[in-house]
This record gives sequence, C-alpha cells and structure tokens, in this order.
Amino acid sequence: MLVGSNVGQMFLLNRAETVIGRFDACAGGGWQLEMRMGARVGHQRAEFTVFEPPARLTFLQYVLDADGNVASDPNNPDWPRRLLTEVTLTHADGGTDLRLVWTPHQCSEAEIACFAQSIGWLGKGWGAGMDVLATILEELAAA
Repeated sequence: MLVGSNVGQMFLLNRAETVIGRFDACAGGGWQLEMRMGARVGHQRAEFTVFEPPARLTFLQYVLDADGNVASDPNNPDWPRRLLTEVTLTHADGGTDLRLVWTPHQCSEAEIACFAQSIGWLGKGWGAGMDVLATILEELAAA
C-alpha cells in the first residue's frame, strides 16, 4: 500500500527533506507536508476529492504559509496557490497507463499565466516523480 513515507520519497527528487504531518489515503483525506531545501521551507496540503482505487485519484493541492493558510509561494509569488490534480489508471497491453492532468484551480490571471509559461519544464518534475513511483511500486510488489 502506498503510504505517507512514499509521498516523502516522491519529493526527494527536489533534494528536499520532506516531513509528512498528515497522510490519510481515503476520499476526504489527503496530506500536509513540509519540504526543507537548505534555508528554504515550503508547505503544502492536498485534499483527495476522488479516491477510487485502483482507477482514479483526484486532489486539490495547495501552497501554504507556515501557519497552514493558503498563500503565495514565497519563491515564485505568481505560481498557482491551488492546483487540481487528476490521475487515471487504465489497463493496457499487460501494463498500466497513467494519465495525469494538472490544472490551475480558482486562480488569478497572473497565476494562470505563470503556469502556462512553466509547461515546458513541468514534465521534468512529474517524469522524475513517475520514475520514483515505479521504483516504489516494484519494492512494494516484491515485499
């Protein structure tokens, strides 16, 4: 089973120390975490809006301030404060296809423009995350 420690592993690709404050794998659940990257600290919360294993997961992801309030990213103030993440898994050719859609949610024009300008490099982070996820799943299958 994928658990909070696995989410922490996913964020190690940023070379961030990730501290999971909460992880509830269920509809209405989610996670809250802190990422420490040297002197920089980032806070994030996700709320699972759809949790239908093994086929579908949808969550709202928020940038937070140190007090847990939805806030601007201090390192990139125009980055969207809220993102909708939709993950769909389907059987295909003896394996699984994963479709991930990431969309700004209830964002300002500046946040949408920042997201649009970032499209070119978003695949690097998500692609590296998928590589980490593949390793986690292989380890879980072998256990």
